[in-house]
Amino acid sequence: MNPSLSSRLTTSGSFDAAIIGAGIVGAMTARALTGAYTVDGVKQRTRAGMGRCQGAFCGPRVVEILARELGVPATRVTKNGSGSELFAGRTKEASG
Repeated sequence: MNPSLSSRLTTSGSFDAAIIGAGIVGAMTARALTGAYTVDGVKQRTRAGMGRCQGAFCGPRVVEILARELGVPATRVTKNGSGSELFAGRTKEASG
């Protein structure tokens, strides 16, 4: 695991979050040509979103990690490629 990824995961505050994050980033970087760059791509490689809650718990985290690793806003993350955007925009800006 590269040092920058390791430091990001250990600052998440949760061992489970670190394992989930490492699995998703690993799925994205395992094979550059077949990496997971969509929510469905991560789901196929890690089974994230296939549990009892069908992604209600891990889905936002998957989107957050994809956005961070791809260097795009979360509104640009897609379910399964172009034309399957998950969000139309933000409903309100965070204060603080």
